[in-house]
Amino acid sequence: MSVRITQGMLNRNMLNNLNRSYHVLDKYQNQLSSGKKINKPSDDPVSSYQAMFHRTNVFEIDQFKRNASDGLSWTEATDDALDQVTNVLHRVRELVVKASNGTNEGTSISAIKEELEQLKEHIGEIANTTIGGKYIFSGTATQTKPYDKTDQAIKDDINAEKIKFEVAQDSFITVNINGQKLFKGVLEEVQQVIGLLEANENPEMRLEEIDVQLNDVLKERARVGANTNRIELMLAKLDSAELTAKKLLSNTEDADIAEVITELITQENVHRAALSAGARIIQLTLVDFLR
Repeated sequence: MSVRITQGMLNRNMLNNLNRSYHVLDKYQNQLSSGKKINKPSDDPVSSYQAMFHRTNVFEIDQFKRNASDGLSWTEATDDALDQVTNVLHRVRELVVKASNGTNEGTSISAIKEELEQLKEHIGEIANTTIGGKYIFSGTATQTKPYDKTDQAIKDDINAEKIKFEVAQDSFITVNINGQKLFKGVLEEVQQVIGLLEANENPEMRLEEIDVQLNDVLKERARVGANTNRIELMLAKLDSAELTAKKLLSNTEDADIAEVITELITQENVHRAALSAGARIIQLTLVDFLR
C-alpha cells in the first residue's frame, strides 16, 4: 500500500531539514568563535570527559608548581640566613682568638666584648627572618617571632616541627630546619664567650665549641641545599608534565580552525541549496493561478 505524500508532509520535512541544517551551522559557528570543538558535553560526551580529566591534571600540576616555587623561596631564604650565621660565627672565632692574646689591653677586650654583643643581636635578627609574613625558624608556629630582643633569647613557644610542601601526588619536601635548636646553641655559645670576657677569663677554651657550632650550621646548610636541589629538579619535571598535559588538553578540545571554516562553508552551501529547493516545494495559492 503506497503512502500518499501531501503538501503538508513536504512542508514539514522541509522545515525539519532546515532546522537540522541550522543546528549544524550553529555548531560550526560556535566552534569558530570559541576556538573549541567542544562547547557543551553533549557535543562529544567522551571527549568532554577526557578534556575534564586533562584540565584537572593541568590545574593540579599548576598547584604543585606553586607549592614547589614557595618551597624553593623558603629553602633559599633559609640558606641565605645560615650563610649569615656562618659568617657571624667565623667573626666570633676571630674575636675569641684575638681576645686570647695575652698582649690585649683592657680597652681592646672592651671593644671585643662590645662587638660580640652586636653580633649576638645580629644572630637574633637572623633568627627572626621571615618570608611571606612567616617566620622560617619557628617550626609550625610561623606567626611567632623566635627571638625575643628583651630577653635576648630564643622563645620556648616555637617548635621543631617540620614544614612540608607537596610537590607531587603524595610527594612532600621538608623546607625548614630545627631553628630552635640551632639558634639556641649559637646564641648560648656567644653568650659564654661574653661571660668569660666579663669575668676577665681567657675565652680560648670556647674555640672547640665554636667549631662544633660551625659544623652544625654547615650540616644544616647541606640538608637545605639537598632539598633545594630536589625542588629544582621537581620544578623541571613539573614544567615538562604541564607541557604534556596542556598539549593533550588542546588536542582534545581545541578546534582545527581551517577544518571548521571548510566545514562551515560547505554547510552554508548545503543550507542555501535546501532553501532554494524548499522555495520550489511550497504550494502555489489560488491567487497565483488567477493572475
